[in-house]
Amino acid sequence: MDEQRAWIEREPGNGRPYYNLGPIVPDGGPQEEALGLLLEAVRLEDGLCEAHVSLAELYAVREDYRAAWRHAGRRSWAGI
Repeated sequence: MDEQRAWIEREPGNGRPYYNLGPIVPDGGPQEEALGLLLEAVRLEDGLCEAHVSLAELYAVREDYRAAWRHAGRRSWAGI
């Protein structure tokens, strides 16, 4: 985690370390923290398809299906 946070300090405009931190949030841990990290990742890099997939999964678990579909249906990563 420290390595990813240091990366954010070095490159605050890079979405990858935010995405990398999202799944590290422990199970049963603060979902809001994971959600915030993943949302920041896609805000910085909309084409970061892995972050959109993680967001879709997180929203589905939270039963926010509209938000889940919004991220699951991203055209920017339709080539996967």
